Amino acid sequence: MERRRLLLAGEQAEGRVPSSFLVAAALHQKGYRLRLFLVGTDPHLSVLLQRLCEQEVTLLDPWLCGTTKNLRALFQAASDESALNLILAPLAPGRLEEGKVRIHPSTVEVARQIGGALIPLIYGDGSSMVTAHLAQDVLREMKRLDMGEPAALVFSSLPNLREYQLLELEMGRRMPSLGLGFVPRHLERSLPPMEELLDDELWRQATLSLRVAAAQLESLSGQIGWPFFAALAAFYRSWEPSPFPLDPLPARPLVSLLRPQGVDVAGNNIRLFLEGLDCRLVEASLTEGRLADRADAVIVLPGAATRILLALASNGTLRSQLSLSLLGRRPLLVMGTALPPLGRRIILGGNSVRGLDFFPFETLLEGAQGVEGLFEAGIPSETGDAFLRGRERLRGWLPKGFQIQDAFDIADDVWSLFDDKGSPQPRCGGWSSGPSVVTPLVFEFWSQPAVFRRWLS
Repeated sequence: MERRRLLLAGEQAEGRVPSSFLVAAALHQKGYRLRLFLVGTDPHLSVLLQRLCEQEVTLLDPWLCGTTKNLRALFQAASDESALNLILAPLAPGRLEEGKVRIHPSTVEVARQIGGALIPLIYGDGSSMVTAHLAQDVLREMKRLDMGEPAALVFSSLPNLREYQLLELEMGRRMPSLGLGFVPRHLERSLPPMEELLDDELWRQATLSLRVAAAQLESLSGQIGWPFFAALAAFYRSWEPSPFPLDPLPARPLVSLLRPQGVDVAGNNIRLFLEGLDCRLVEASLTEGRLADRADAVIVLPGAATRILLALASNGTLRSQLSLSLLGRRPLLVMGTALPPLGRRIILGGNSVRGLDFFPFETLLEGAQGVEGLFEAGIPSETGDAFLRGRERLRGWLPKGFQIQDAFDIADDVWSLFDDKGSPQPRCGGWSSGPSVVTPLVFEFWSQPAVFRRWLS
């Protein structure tokens, strides 16, 4: 089996668009057939990459997937043998510091477990000597961590071609390396607001300057050696098959996916999992859609909480269908930021907005965005409930910006929450109501494939 793979690990500055995204957008504009992967769970970056390249993105997080087998199966399900499978990853937890180079742990694991042509993308906003020393430290650290031999280097934030030439000379004095070019400083951009990226009408205007920057990068003569990206990936085309970890469901259940917007905040991981089980999928908008006739299960995908509330408030038919699902025997899954609208009230900045009152809890919205952390949810009792058995735990990421209040009074067995080190947290991890599941986490279905297969069967 063949999968051409390229891992572009770039530095990421707070509030700035990663330069690796501009490289991906430029490759897209040049006509390369891409399959896009993003290491991590940042919803802001996930949505931005989808909008910028106008295609789906798969999120790769080794801890959330749980095992190498699951991670590789996810990659195989999303990848394409005829495309350039481009993995964008954070190079470090923050900006690199001379003498303190630390590669992001998730990037290390993805490089080890999936492999590919490894290309660090390093900020060159210091002197050529300092940048060359940093690059040297990065290459040494990657080798020490058994990530594979870096195939080439790309730099960003350089003011002009002359500075890049000086940097190449300095690199040549230190160690052999292949430089593919640089992203000029004047093409750097700030992150567009998440609210505008989620808006199916405003996102084009919000990303206009970024798409123009990518077009400029793509057209600059001799700036970056574009053909080398595909050529280097071709050296890493061999792929050991990693099939879907479970047998398909013989009944081929019909699953309704309810979308708050046209992009997936959590990537296309859920859809890939359901397709692996041979489910029949019907997607619908929260604003105008309705549940598919005779749907066997319903999943409400996460998005902006206030946007979801307004959509459901204006769609009486869908609201009634969801209410009947909670009262009946049809499995319903509501995750992450799709949860607050189901409560009694949403409190934001001292103002209160009435919720749908499906459950007796209130939500405090704090306005922050991003990911609070990676967590596990588990049932405290040994007997389990309608969804989880005994000591089973599900992994997911917790969005920033909202607190569920009074949740522990909702059900007899409210799920416990544990951080990625296994330490219990004083917060609600979710609960089940018959076959329906409600949780503040955004579950990674690939973390416990057997649990979700059982839920759908």
